[in-house]
Amino acid sequence: MKRLFLILIFVFLPLRIDAKTIRMGFVGGYDIEHSVQIWSPLLDYLQRETGYMFEMTLREDYLGLIESLEKGDIDLYEGGAFSHVVAMERGKADILVGQINHGTTFYYSVFVVPAKASVETIHDVKGKRLALTQPLSTSGYLLPRLMLEEAGIENPKTFFGQIVLTGSHDRSLEALLSNSVDVVAVGNFFIEMLPEEKKNRLKIIRRSGAIPFGPVTVRKDLDSHIRQTIQNALLVFEQKVSPDIRRITERDGFILQTENTFDIVRTYAAKAKKIPELTTSIPYQKIPTIVAKRIDDLKNDHRRWTLFFLGCLALLIIFFILVTRKRFTMFVVSIMVSTIFAPAGIIAFLQTRLLFGVMDNYAVSLMSRIENMNLRAVSSIAKTADDGLDTILQESIDDVIVWGRIFQHGTIIASSDPREKGTSIIDHIRAGTFHRPHISTLSIHDPLMLKGRQYATLQVGIAFDALLLHSKHIRTMNILMIFGVLLLSIVLFFFMKRRLTSLTKPLAEAVEKLREGHDIETTQVDQDIKNVVSSLRHFGKELYEKEELLQLKTADHQFPSLDPLVTEEIRLKISAMERENKLFQELRKTIAIGTSAAWLRTLRDAAIRARDRSPVVIIGPSGSGKTGVANVIHALSHRQKRNFGEFNCAEFASADPLIVLGKLFGYGKQSGIQGIDPNGQQGILQEFDGGTLFFDEVELLPQKAQQLLLLPLEDRPFHSAAGQGSPMTVDVRFIFATNKPLDDLVRVGEMRLDFLRRIQARGEIRVPSLAERKEDILSLIQAFLTLRNKGREEQITISSEALTFLTSNTYKRYHVSELKGVVDQVFDHALFENVSQIELQHLHASSMPAPIVRDISHPFDLEDMKKLSVLRTVTFNLSHAEERFGFGAGSKTMTHHVRGLIYRALHYHLGNAERAVTTLTGGNNRDSVNTKMLSRVQYYMESARHHKKNNTHNILFAKLPQKYHTDLNELLEML
Repeated sequence: MKRLFLILIFVFLPLRIDAKTIRMGFVGGYDIEHSVQIWSPLLDYLQRETGYMFEMTLREDYLGLIESLEKGDIDLYEGGAFSHVVAMERGKADILVGQINHGTTFYYSVFVVPAKASVETIHDVKGKRLALTQPLSTSGYLLPRLMLEEAGIENPKTFFGQIVLTGSHDRSLEALLSNSVDVVAVGNFFIEMLPEEKKNRLKIIRRSGAIPFGPVTVRKDLDSHIRQTIQNALLVFEQKVSPDIRRITERDGFILQTENTFDIVRTYAAKAKKIPELTTSIPYQKIPTIVAKRIDDLKNDHRRWTLFFLGCLALLIIFFILVTRKRFTMFVVSIMVSTIFAPAGIIAFLQTRLLFGVMDNYAVSLMSRIENMNLRAVSSIAKTADDGLDTILQESIDDVIVWGRIFQHGTIIASSDPREKGTSIIDHIRAGTFHRPHISTLSIHDPLMLKGRQYATLQVGIAFDALLLHSKHIRTMNILMIFGVLLLSIVLFFFMKRRLTSLTKPLAEAVEKLREGHDIETTQVDQDIKNVVSSLRHFGKELYEKEELLQLKTADHQFPSLDPLVTEEIRLKISAMERENKLFQELRKTIAIGTSAAWLRTLRDAAIRARDRSPVVIIGPSGSGKTGVANVIHALSHRQKRNFGEFNCAEFASADPLIVLGKLFGYGKQSGIQGIDPNGQQGILQEFDGGTLFFDEVELLPQKAQQLLLLPLEDRPFHSAAGQGSPMTVDVRFIFATNKPLDDLVRVGEMRLDFLRRIQARGEIRVPSLAERKEDILSLIQAFLTLRNKGREEQITISSEALTFLTSNTYKRYHVSELKGVVDQVFDHALFENVSQIELQHLHASSMPAPIVRDISHPFDLEDMKKLSVLRTVTFNLSHAEERFGFGAGSKTMTHHVRGLIYRALHYHLGNAERAVTTLTGGNNRDSVNTKMLSRVQYYMESARHHKKNNTHNILFAKLPQKYHTDLNELLEML
């Protein structure tokens, strides 16, 4: 019995007391503390459930886990599907269990961009910055490479402006949210784990097929009993732990899986071997969101204070206006408001800009210093391994960077505090005894990349005390300066008020004497005041002379009539060009429509100028077709297959000068401007090199931009707006358009003379107004209808009556664009009513302005005809007409309009009541309508005679619309 007892002790002792600790490996990620906190509950569970001791081992990447498994440094690890396939290929690994997350065993690789980006497909991110994770990541590297190949992007290195490897999915999303990159490839479940606010800032543009979650991979030679015990514990994980534990570990549970599950990943890996590697390292110099958020909070706090102060100042000014409104005129009060509020507001704005600039420079300087620490540490590691890292960290400590550490495999290998060196932080974090040197600091992690792999992680603590103190100093200085200006403005106001009062009183008396025809003597008023009055008199005379000069200029700008033979010759030449040039042929149907002599001359000038490469200036009214002429020049030039860029200079007028110049000339390397790639960014000059650039409303182009555009206009080299780089030259055809006389802009100093001379070196192309090409109105209307009918089975036509009134309009406000707008409106009304022809009543429903010129067959403008169309429909029942127009019942509004129409018809027909009735009713065959209208017309005519005879005709103008006053006056003269 004693011998049997000893045998049992020796047999079962290894099962009860396990001398070997189970080492489980994980990727540390870019935030080691977070990784340890996630996986600690899983190890605690396994330790309780199996009775074995579990030790957490961290590595910097998946390859580090595979190498540690092969060396026997770890017994199992949690990783991705691709890393498991690689480990299996190397022959020393096996699958233990699969994972369940969010109720499924599959997930997806997705390409993600900011939600506000104008990007819908992967092809829209050409030239942008792409972030992948690490070479052994399934969803962060393997699948994205294959998705790019499937999308036809054979060489991603040339397709994207930059490709970087961040090391982890979290770090990729951090880079995207901080605008360090433009697009990232990650697993979709990492997005699901983000806070709702961050999730709403992202959108997915491409998704892969389903990918199995990475399994728990085990060392092949691990004891089978230990292996089975751990597997059994993991399979009941979901039933034995609380939902809170599953939420912390970000895992729902584990299931049995075979290697067949990962055959799809092996297929992906085989395909990927045929594609060039994209390995690179990330030059991570952008500001992390944790720092950017703290700075944004400081900015928002300062904005709230500034708005509060200005609000109090505004209330003070309103109180002052209410108190002094009876003592001073509103003009005087407005002067005081402008002298007090404007300077205070300007100073507050400038101080805010100054403070924000300091904050932004602080952030850029901070990240530059961290990057410098990173580079020095990597250089030291490459030369002397870990020796010298402590010195680098200690030398970097100051009031901003208050502590620093370097982790490798979860152990502190260097620290600004020598006592921490060699400490394994994993056990401290799991025990809850880990702490940062300064609790109030922000912690930033940065990977140390060596030979394309992450060697370790740099962690630094950032204090914002210095920036906060600086912000308070500026705020205090802001308060003192604003109150100083406020006091000075009040004193200055009262001084100027007294001075102006002493000057304006004699000036007003002198002007009044001149108006009465009296001369003034030098003894009566100051000579300076007499000079002012004299100047006013001369100024009035000059205004009259300039008005006559303007009329002469307007007449001079009219198109001279062309000889019919010359016009026909131009028409034949343009027809030949249409046959030879398909693009020009298409433009003639869409935006270059017309056959009038004036329009053909414009097209001829465009065709002539298309052959050279000198700048072109197009002048014409707004909406007359200047953009179409620019497109014609491009279509007829040798650049027709190159890019055509259209820009309105209005977007440059109020923008920051540096932004305007950057948009035009681009940015060089290391420009130092937030949001601009350190490697530089192309401007529109480089983007449209070899093509045509069309700048509309050139009069709004800032003068600094005019000055610098002289260089590319004269084919001279130019530099980027900011940053480093060599001089550049471009081959661009410039076309400028305006609706204003540029010579006048030069005279008033709004345009540079040298710029105008350069762009006008070969004259101008003038675009006629629609009034000068009335012959084209019909063809324009038909062309617009053709465009709207395109693709429709049932074509919508236009009645002759509606066409007559459309062609009778002057369209003097917006010209061709106005005509197109009217056609679109009436077409939409016809569609809404489901009719096949546009009638006159559709014009009533549109917002078309009334024509100024009248048709020879009647005296009415289009607004009149809209009213008459309804009146004729309701047989001149005024109550029904008022309902149609939405007038209030009993308002008599329609009665006054009908009275005006009758006065106009009588004036037109020289008092003939019968003809007036025929014009008003449109020749209605119903006798009852004609009789009723004849009675009404005769009544108004007799009433006009009566009031004229008794000299009480002013009564007739009461409530009569203003537009009919002239007709009534003329009618009274006839009677």
